[in-house]
Amino acid sequence: MSANSDRVSRLIFILSAVGLLLGYGAASAIYGWFPGAQIGKALKVAERTYKDLTRPQPEVNIPGDGPRFQVYDAGRMQPGATLVVSVGEDLLNTARIHAPDGSVLHQWRTDWFEIWPDGSGFPKGRQPKRQPGTTMHGVRVLPDASLVFNFEHLSTVRVDACSTVMWKHANLGHHFVNIDNDGDIWVGAETFHSQAFRTRHPNFGGRLNEDTYQQIAPDGTIRRTLSVLDLLLENDLMGLAFMGTLANKSTRVVGDITHLNDVDFFPADMEPGYFKPGDMIVSMRNINTVVVVDPETMELKHRATGMFLRQHDPDFTSGNSYVVFDNRNMETGEEPQRSRVLEMTVTDQGDLASYRELYRGEGDAAYFTNVMGSQQILPNGNALVISSFEGRVLELTPAGDLVWEHRNAIGDGKRGVVTEAERLPPAMDAAFFEEKRAACG
Repeated sequence: MSANSDRVSRLIFILSAVGLLLGYGAASAIYGWFPGAQIGKALKVAERTYKDLTRPQPEVNIPGDGPRFQVYDAGRMQPGATLVVSVGEDLLNTARIHAPDGSVLHQWRTDWFEIWPDGSGFPKGRQPKRQPGTTMHGVRVLPDASLVFNFEHLSTVRVDACSTVMWKHANLGHHFVNIDNDGDIWVGAETFHSQAFRTRHPNFGGRLNEDTYQQIAPDGTIRRTLSVLDLLLENDLMGLAFMGTLANKSTRVVGDITHLNDVDFFPADMEPGYFKPGDMIVSMRNINTVVVVDPETMELKHRATGMFLRQHDPDFTSGNSYVVFDNRNMETGEEPQRSRVLEMTVTDQGDLASYRELYRGEGDAAYFTNVMGSQQILPNGNALVISSFEGRVLELTPAGDLVWEHRNAIGDGKRGVVTEAERLPPAMDAAFFEEKRAACG
């Protein structure tokens, strides 16, 4: 056989092999033969990873700029420094204590990738891939200048004044951190069910994010984990859990049913009325509902549904009242979108007596955030309003006058999200934090 014939034979063989491989590859992709299915999954993972790494970060793409800190009326401000938790231009979560003029009195280092370096122990697909990883949502400064916070839908962490981790939990912590009258820490948590039909709750399809809330001792011991679905079931309110379906033959629901975003407690030093020390108030955003229950028996004492839209942060203000941040996430076409703070008043039997708008500013004092948001009623009667996805914190008088403001301007006409803010007691000043830093080294 000639050399030319050999080359032709080899070429025909190679082309035939390539053709067979291409044909098998196409068939494997169509019929799921090996390795078509595996290659398809790998391509999908690569595509998701690429999109995750290249899509714009909503936390730092909020239109707007400064001034970063502005005192409009110092005489009407509530004294004290302010904790501000936000995402900055470097895509890092920041937790800082600011004087009224914006100068930094103290800050903690709260980098997800330093605190959870291997990212293991979390549901598939939730592990952060780039900064900020996730937002810090739910933050409290404790009397020793330690910080308890949630990495949203991932974990709850406590660090000391020098940012050393004291304890951490892969509990899918989210939304809130509050302290009860005994000093225990309460946080939002989550039990993730990939197949809802395997749970003890009927009528759920597909995956289920079962909202829970945890009672954690200061040393990090988890004392209790309680289910919001159990709370509804025990109070004959399961109908609220199925409001998200429009089907006639089945009311099955899936996913984020209740969206628990706060659990808080009636203060021990507040004069009781219908509400009393120890009563627990619970906010469930996706069903536009706030309830007050006895935390030991879970017996329902009060319920309000529908007076607010996608609300956050209910706080007791007296024995017969509480306030709530009403996101009011709706488009009317007639006026600008605005959020507001509502005061809810109950009768001596716990029924809703009335509600009214408080701290709804006009002009530059108006605010709107479609998600997140909260308020802190201050001792002087003002309110610190956190308009998260405007990247703003406002101190408003009861008349709606703006006396202090922070805008989380990060340059290039953009702001970063502000997830938390709190006006601290005057005793928590620069000297206080300097002393605590020195104590922990």
